[in-house]
Amino acid sequence: MAVAQTFQKNDAGLRALNQALDTQVEHMRHSNQAVGQLIEEVNRDFQAEASLTWQNKVGEWQQNYAQVTRLVQEVTDRLLVADGAINAAHEEAVQMSNSMESGPAGDAVYSTLSNG
Repeated sequence: MAVAQTFQKNDAGLRALNQALDTQVEHMRHSNQAVGQLIEEVNRDFQAEASLTWQNKVGEWQQNYAQVTRLVQEVTDRLLVADGAINAAHEEAVQMSNSMESGPAGDAVYSTLSNG
């Protein structure tokens, strides 16, 4: 084979997505902490029926928040698994291409792929 081929993988987009998700999860944690502090203040200072209704609605929000947080974490975890699979496939492709670089079989594959 006349020209060695170099295979490269660009996973910058995947890294950027993971970073954006991590940032969003951190914002969500801060929001949850703020809501928790607000709940403590309301529980301490108000004992009216409206307070009970508000506390129930905030409880629903916290349940929804917990579910969304779990789902975002699941997406992040799955992206990491996908990145690992992409890296493994990339490494396998590099190894396969390296084993085919010399000899008649490699030359035939290169010629076929290069010339259509």
